[in-house]
Amino acid sequence: ALPALVNGITITVINIVGNSAMAGAIGAGGLGDLAIRYGLYRRDPGKLLVAVVIIIIIVQVVQLVGRLIENSLRRDVPMVSL
Repeated sequence: ALPALVNGITITVINIVGNSAMAGAIGAGGLGDLAIRYGLYRRDPGKLLVAVVIIIIIVQVVQLVGRLIENSLRRDVPMVSL
């Protein structure tokens, strides 16, 4: 049951990151706000790209760490399996 809980927590954290990025479009702050305000409104594609890449990196790191923890808690999956 513990690997399933870790998987659920991983999915929840990824959803929170995605929702907070989307919340920037309505002025809630965060990386989404940075991408909208400086990248889109001021027509600076460099800052827009940097914000998007940072969000993608955060999601990928959370997903990798969650998968590693989940695999380490399972008895039937080898540790090096990605």
